[in-house]
Amino acid sequence: MQWCLLTATNSHLDKMMASIYQKLNKKLDALQEHKSHSKNTKETTKYTVHTRLQNVTPMKLSCEQISTSNFGFDCAIEKDPKQFINTFIIDTESAIRHLDIKIQNTCRYLATKKNQVIETSTYNTLYKRHQYNLKQIKILLERNNLIIAKADRGRTMVIIHKDTFKQKFDIFVQDN
Repeated sequence: MQWCLLTATNSHLDKMMASIYQKLNKKLDALQEHKSHSKNTKETTKYTVHTRLQNVTPMKLSCEQISTSNFGFDCAIEKDPKQFINTFIIDTESAIRHLDIKIQNTCRYLATKKNQVIETSTYNTLYKRHQYNLKQIKILLERNNLIIAKADRGRTMVIIHKDTFKQKFDIFVQDN
């Protein structure tokens, strides 16, 4: 009974935190967009920086979304700690079994506490921000019937309409 109550409370708190986090992300996006529009800086760069993402469509991405995409979508962005909980539990239990029997229960208790910290982790903000940006990019792509394709050379990616991509692909196949 007590476990069910804790589980229900925990899931309710998780939903509330997700909702609050979503609102904060939207506010941050609005502030960053406002900041980019209000800047009146002179561009005096002597060189050009080529981003990994080239957008050939009228769709606009925020600066943060562009910076996230420049990591590359198959890049090893920090993984969510929740993915590693099962491995952590198995490795910890196997290590505890090698200890003296008298201190095994104490170590199990400490490991359980550490596991709870990992499960309810809210400190991993960089991972959450990257995931939020990738999710927003995915929504924009689906809404505008766009696709991200690998460019001919280098590690550049291109945002292009699906129809245009299909036409170029068909032409390439016919020519070769």
